[in-house]
Amino acid sequence: MAAQRVEAVKPSRKEAGLYEGPVWVKDALYFSDFAFSQGFPSRIRKLAADGSVSTVTEDGGSNGLAVDANGDLVVASHKDKALLRQSLKDGKRTPIAQHYNGQVFNSPNDIAITADGTIYFTDPDYQKAAGARRPAGDGHLSRGHGWQGHAGGWHAA
Repeated sequence: MAAQRVEAVKPSRKEAGLYEGPVWVKDALYFSDFAFSQGFPSRIRKLAADGSVSTVTEDGGSNGLAVDANGDLVVASHKDKALLRQSLKDGKRTPIAQHYNGQVFNSPNDIAITADGTIYFTDPDYQKAAGARRPAGDGHLSRGHGWQGHAGGWHAA
């Protein structure tokens, strides 16, 4: 097996921005492409094995992405201030979690999913109190212990 370099994705926006939340789903890399303009607009893009790039979701408000056991994207959406599940078959989005202790999230950022399907995500303090959160199967959230401040990425083993 040998690695092969993939040509860089050429920006298709005029304003400055960056790519976040890359995740492999089958033979394609999905990532958030957002701009440094009002509201940090973002979209979900797909880099296919043949090098082609397409937009999966325009104006998706996404940052961190992960893939669940069903092959759906789990999206940290700063636009919706929510953690969402997005079907790659039809693009339908359904909320996983939207509130903590009766308050909307700040700006969901990074996501990690453990082998048993537990989802962890960061909710940085760019706007309000921060924390790492874990949605339970019943829709309730627990706050991660010993973490506060800005998000810097997640990895779950």
